[in-house]
Amino acid sequence: MTPQLTLEALMELNIECRIGFWQGRLRTPTIRLLSKGTFDEYRKRKSDSGISMSHVKVPVVLSDEGSKEWFLSKVVTEL
Repeated sequence: MTPQLTLEALMELNIECRIGFWQGRLRTPTIRLLSKGTFDEYRKRKSDSGISMSHVKVPVVLSDEGSKEWFLSKVVTEL
């Protein structure tokens, strides 16, 4: 029920979300629960590539296919 309630809240708060849903550009969100420590592991992976760990942020939207696949491999449950 959580994905549906999330969509309803988004559409109630934002007219652009409503329009996007009606036009087929927005769908019910998928909520994925990841294994414990995934975000710390992500930050460590990024810092191993030469970026200071204090500067590594977990992005809200991922455009890097490798990172997307890595996060998807850490999914424990999908709601």
